[in-house]
Amino acid sequence: MANNKYALVNTQFSQTDVTLIEQLNGRQGDSGRVVYFSLKDGNVPHNISNQSIAIIVKDAAGKIKILSTVNNVISSAGGLFSMVMPGELYQASGDVQEAFMQVSDASNTVLSSIPITFTVVANNIIMTANASHDYIESVQNAVDQANGLIENLFKNIQAQDNAYQQLGLSLKLLNDRISDNKVAITDADNIWEKNNIFKQPINGSLLTKQISFPDFATVANNMIINSGVWVNTGKTIVDAPIKTTWATINVVPGVDRITGVIEFIDWFTKNRFFTTVTQGKMNGWSKISADDTVVHNTGNETVAGDKNYVGTNTFTGISIIKKPKLYEATTTGLGLTARYKRVGRTVQMSITGNLTDALAPGANLNLNIPDGFKPNNIVGIVATDTSKIGMIQTATNTYYNKDTSFNNGNFLASATWITIDDVPE
Repeated sequence: MANNKYALVNTQFSQTDVTLIEQLNGRQGDSGRVVYFSLKDGNVPHNISNQSIAIIVKDAAGKIKILSTVNNVISSAGGLFSMVMPGELYQASGDVQEAFMQVSDASNTVLSSIPITFTVVANNIIMTANASHDYIESVQNAVDQANGLIENLFKNIQAQDNAYQQLGLSLKLLNDRISDNKVAITDADNIWEKNNIFKQPINGSLLTKQISFPDFATVANNMIINSGVWVNTGKTIVDAPIKTTWATINVVPGVDRITGVIEFIDWFTKNRFFTTVTQGKMNGWSKISADDTVVHNTGNETVAGDKNYVGTNTFTGISIIKKPKLYEATTTGLGLTARYKRVGRTVQMSITGNLTDALAPGANLNLNIPDGFKPNNIVGIVATDTSKIGMIQTATNTYYNKDTSFNNGNFLASATWITIDDVPE
């Protein structure tokens, strides 16, 4: 042997010589033993590239065993490989009657058959032992593969059978629901007893129903059940805006069953009324005026009857205004006093006093204009001192000397302007 791990098999041994393969020795019931082989041509390793190896055995019971699968090729050039011994090889105890290792090329031509032998030791501890039977690995593999296919086919058939049973059960349940009127049918009347949600527009018409409620208090108590379009053909409804008439009634629920809107349209007078509903109670009927019975913002119209107007009202050609309110304010600076009076949006201003400092052109008078009185635009103001007339003007919120020098002494100016400020506090 090459070493204790590998069983040495020489292709050049005489056909009458039998090689004992101790690594194949085993006990009855063994299975899955991995045996390593070193195949040689005399002293030279046998190259097993593109070659197949088989072990053919007639066991002690005379049953044929053929093993033809190499588990692992360790070295093709070195002739080193391993094979896994199946349990069928160790079914019958005793020396094998005949065995050999067969080497074939790619065209299945047998290149060499080397006689080998080994022993299967009886195992008296095994509770039950199967009788030895013929075993051909390639055939067994085909059988196992076929069994696998059959098993998968059986599983698929079983799954389909289960699916058919489930389908049959579902169809029975559906048929039972149809029989019990629990599903909608396209060619029959359907009654919907629970809430239903339609996520797409309903293509069709909604039936107008004859009133079935005794009064609108009943409707307000459950707006959802009584929702929809109703018609009254002369019945008396005691809490209706018109008790006995022909009318169309539209009930629109709100966020729940005790909120919403009820609309009442009388057919004869064309009057329309509505009431809101909160907490299951009506909040009183309100009449909706027709367009041709109200005054509009534009257009020529004739309005009959006495009218009482409260507040400020403006009419074309006539202004009826409440007594105007006067707002006043005062500011001081440089010995001067500026007084402001505002009525509506018109501001009157006057500046008087003795100027304590001469003013060069561009100088600031330091008379800040208070909020509520500021001009909308810059205003030029004629001003005089004891010797000359000049010009001052407003800025954002004050006055400054425009282009004339003013001497100290008596000073006078006045102006009127429009303001867009809010009225003073």
